[in-house]
Amino acid sequence: MGMFPAIDRAWITVDNRLYLWNYKNGNDFSTFDELDHTIFSVNLVKPKPGVFVDSINYLLVLCTPVELYILGVQYDKVKSSIEFHYSGINVSISGLDVDTLVASEKSGRIFFSGANDGVNLWEVVYTNEDTWFKGKCSKICHTRSGLVSALTPSFSLPSVPFLPVDGSKIMGSLGLGSHAAPETIISMQIDDTRDLLYTLSSTSTIRIYHIPKGNTANLALTYTLPQILSNFQMASASSETRNAAASKTLKIVSLQVVKTYQSAQFHLVAITSGGFRLYIKAGRQYGVSVGDKPPNTIQVVGYRPPPVGEPVVNPDGTLSKPIPVLNTAKPQSKIFEPAHFFCVVPDEANSGGDKIFVSSLDSGRVIHILNQPNSVPTYSENACFLEVEGFVQSVELLTPPFRPSAKPEGFLNECAAQYSLPPPQVAVLTNTGIYVFTRRLPYQICENLLGSDDIKSFFDAYGRTETCASALSVASKSITGSSSSSSAQAYASREMATKIYIEIGGRAHLRYDDESTYALVRSANNTGSETIRLSGRFDGLATYVSRTIRDLWEANVFKSTKGAGAVTFSLGSPRKSLESVQLTLMEIAEFLERNHAFIEGLSGIPDGFIDAGLSSRAEEISLQAEHRGLDSLVKLIKSCREGLAFLLLLHDETAHASDGLEAVMSYLPKELREKVEELTFKHFFTTADGTELAKELVTCLVNRSISKGESVDSISRVLQDRCESYCSSSDVIIYKALEDLRKAKSLAEGDPELRIQSLYDSVKMFKKAAASIQLDSLKEAISEYVGLKYYSGAIEVALSVAFVGDKGNLALGYLHDGKVEGDPRQVAYDARVKVYNLIFEVLDIVDEKAQLSTESAVPGVNSLSDDEKARQEAYNICFEAQDEVFHFCFYDWFVYRGVESRLLAVNTPYILPYLVANAKTNLTIADLLWVYYQKRGDNYAAAQVLFSLAKSDFDIALGSRLEFLSRARGYCNADGPPGLRSAMTQLGSSIQEHLDIASIQDDILQAVREDIRFIPEKRDEAVAVLNGQLLNVSQLYNDYAYPLGYHEICLVIYQVTDYRGHDEITKSWQKLINSSTESDDELSNYEHVSSVVQRLGQQFMNAEFVFPTDVLVPMLETFSLERAPNAPRGWVIDTFLNAGVSSETIYALLSDLLERKEAPFDDKYGYEKLAMDLAYLLTRWSSESRGRTISHIVSRDDIEKLRTVIPQKEYAEILRRMR
Repeated sequence: MGMFPAIDRAWITVDNRLYLWNYKNGNDFSTFDELDHTIFSVNLVKPKPGVFVDSINYLLVLCTPVELYILGVQYDKVKSSIEFHYSGINVSISGLDVDTLVASEKSGRIFFSGANDGVNLWEVVYTNEDTWFKGKCSKICHTRSGLVSALTPSFSLPSVPFLPVDGSKIMGSLGLGSHAAPETIISMQIDDTRDLLYTLSSTSTIRIYHIPKGNTANLALTYTLPQILSNFQMASASSETRNAAASKTLKIVSLQVVKTYQSAQFHLVAITSGGFRLYIKAGRQYGVSVGDKPPNTIQVVGYRPPPVGEPVVNPDGTLSKPIPVLNTAKPQSKIFEPAHFFCVVPDEANSGGDKIFVSSLDSGRVIHILNQPNSVPTYSENACFLEVEGFVQSVELLTPPFRPSAKPEGFLNECAAQYSLPPPQVAVLTNTGIYVFTRRLPYQICENLLGSDDIKSFFDAYGRTETCASALSVASKSITGSSSSSSAQAYASREMATKIYIEIGGRAHLRYDDESTYALVRSANNTGSETIRLSGRFDGLATYVSRTIRDLWEANVFKSTKGAGAVTFSLGSPRKSLESVQLTLMEIAEFLERNHAFIEGLSGIPDGFIDAGLSSRAEEISLQAEHRGLDSLVKLIKSCREGLAFLLLLHDETAHASDGLEAVMSYLPKELREKVEELTFKHFFTTADGTELAKELVTCLVNRSISKGESVDSISRVLQDRCESYCSSSDVIIYKALEDLRKAKSLAEGDPELRIQSLYDSVKMFKKAAASIQLDSLKEAISEYVGLKYYSGAIEVALSVAFVGDKGNLALGYLHDGKVEGDPRQVAYDARVKVYNLIFEVLDIVDEKAQLSTESAVPGVNSLSDDEKARQEAYNICFEAQDEVFHFCFYDWFVYRGVESRLLAVNTPYILPYLVANAKTNLTIADLLWVYYQKRGDNYAAAQVLFSLAKSDFDIALGSRLEFLSRARGYCNADGPPGLRSAMTQLGSSIQEHLDIASIQDDILQAVREDIRFIPEKRDEAVAVLNGQLLNVSQLYNDYAYPLGYHEICLVIYQVTDYRGHDEITKSWQKLINSSTESDDELSNYEHVSSVVQRLGQQFMNAEFVFPTDVLVPMLETFSLERAPNAPRGWVIDTFLNAGVSSETIYALLSDLLERKEAPFDDKYGYEKLAMDLAYLLTRWSSESRGRTISHIVSRDDIEKLRTVIPQKEYAEILRRMR
């Protein structure tokens, strides 16, 4: 007899009949009696995938002395009904006496062994098809090879009865006459997480088989009892344990698999007849057992001893050694997850039955000890004996395995999962009935201890945090008792739990060595930090909340299913789980609200709290930390509640849709669908992205309602009631605006007046909720407006969203401060620009349609088309907007489109500030600015802009800069307001100075371009510099004019800068004259010199210091004497006269030279040459005097000096003209 908890049935066999009944209600009897032989063993297993139809949940395996039968079992858990289906799958097992049967839940493979077949391991191989050489079912022996493994069982030979009695000595000496029972398999266990099968034999030998995919099973290890006991002794810590390990009566009675999610250190737990639990580790010599690599080493690495009885007083008064109470543990002993040990032992007080020793890990106590300072890890268990009647036949777990974690870390933490998993229930089947025992979880123990002094023992054992969490779980539960007495009792328990939670929680305080700490920086003047231990109320609340939502936290909110080229969504967690968590969170929130005034720190920090009992700064900051912590938890609870409420609403709204949740998800953009696919509850509850996704889903839900023609009022009302964070009053307004917009769309060709009214109402609604409109929603609304050709409405809404969204008008400050990179206000500015770009997209559409309308217009018709009127209205709204940031972006858009000239016709308060602000960085705008001033008659401002442009760092050619300076000078010379005349004159002077220098730079530029001395690369470099920004006069002189020998330009620089350095000027003239005589032709040289001096003399007429005649006249006379002796007489005189030098000046200089007779005029030839030039001067001077006498300047004595030098005829003519 036994139990099948998977189908809620107990069973018993009587000969060839199998009886089953529902042990929960004692009814639903079923009988199977279609076999011809006695049933030896029974088991319920999972079928292999793909062999049976989906309605077959389980397989019933029945073994008789002759055949093994496999029946299909169809079990309906809701109706608790069961049906058997004969599958026709059976195999002969004659002679095996099968008594041990086990199957893999993962693969469906069935293994068995027989009492008459030693330690051989067999497997049933079944399919749903017959073949020529093989039926649907066959068997394989994995411990033999060849054909024999499939056909022949082994037989044991315990004795040889036909030998004579006296021959027994001979047989004994040969080892054949022993009467020891043969070794057989008594138990098998499968570890699906490691693909291992463990067998336990009658000699307590453990064998490990590797069972990979396919129909193979390979023996990996054999662990004999002597090896087990040897390792056990090595691991023993006390002499009593070592003595127990050395006991010859010790044997292994049961094996329990430790799966990979339970522990990474242990593989197996062996239960001994003495009640020891031996923890066995199997691995590889050079690594761990993973994948297709089975273990090759095994060892007992730990143990848990059984309890001992009280010592007995001996007759001599001494105490005897404690006697273990589990000396004869039975094979029915088991260990259930996470760590519940059920050990079946004979009831010595009642020889007619068994009793059960139960021990469970006390995880709460263990955690509390670990959290204590300088604690030592202690494995603590609670234990007791369970009394039953009769002999135990089977011990089974009725509820799903209690697994706090899916990995070894935290698997034994029963406290963490006590609120989310049902308490384990274990059924004990005896020959008299079934006994069901339910585990009492820590919070249930706490509830039972409420109102008694034993609650202190709970506090001492589990600590403040666990006590507060358990009390809170009771105090926050809703009272749903059916009778008044039960309700009163529940109310009393809740009140007592509330009192314990509030009073036992203590106060926040400074600690350095406690659990659950909170770091708080002291101050800027102190580099240390204070550690604050928050109260037990905070820890208990945080613990209870975290345990409530722990199963959801890392799970995906939605489950995605990839179909034919598309991904569909459904809720990732069962609705029942979501409702359970939501209910618990609601109860917690109601409890906190109900006791808001009594929980210190929850209601904030009251005024005068220091006077109210906080005597130190430490208490003050502790209470502040407590308040922040509790407030954060309250916000988290609210976020979780609303998130779950929304998911449940989403489920309800789509429950009747043919495509389920996809009816809403289909409205999501592709990029958001990808985010939803990866969304976890953790991010959904706690991040801004999660909230934004939730709001997007709310919008999709509303859009679905609108598309179905439903009013948004009902869905909005539900959303506000259940999850107001996802649907504020502004959101409701937006949804109503969308409803009006869709209504206008449906009336596009129906009622024009109602359509316009709906559009107007939608714009009004959108503007009212502008602060809450997200960019995606705005894009959608604008798209709808554009589709309806209501461009002005789209622009109005966008302008409102942009302006209202920047509450502090941070973008304007960022704009005025020059848009500095990294400024935190840039975020607000960028957000507004994104909205403005939507407006510009609308204007692009408007312009395009208006252009097409203009091109198709009938010639001669002056009326505007509808598209042109729409364009005019759209632009009017833009120009009338009272948003400076928008206007700046608007004008930037004109420049971007290349129609910046249209800005000159704009008359808004923002155009001039825009032009002024951007003229500093944008050449196009700067060029527009001076034109803007000029068109409005502000010549002074236009001149200032042009002057700034000429001096700017923009990439402007030198010619353009000269043009700017010339225009600026012209505007300064133009008429202007009387009050600005002085400023304009001063500005004109400054402009003229720069113009003079710029002209010099232009001269140098032209000279460099024509200078054949340059190599191309160097010329290009010099041209690039000179043809750009204006250089100062020092740069022009020192870097170009002087080094390059541009002496004329040097002289110009002297003039412009009013430089009067006589030596430098003289050198420049000398070099200029020398550079002008590079030709070998004497005549061409003097002509060139003459030409240069004449031109420069006229140019420097008003700058005598640059054209020093007292230096130049002797210099040219010397040049004529030494380098142009054959030049025409008087060419020097003609040169200076033509240059504008007066005859008197030349006469005085020549006379002085004659008087001094200095070299090179100190010899006869030089003196005569100079005298001839003087005579030439007098002749020309007298001839050009037109009757005026020069005798008052030139005396007869001066002329007389020339008589011996010049021809007599010329001498006489001079005298004649001077009379």
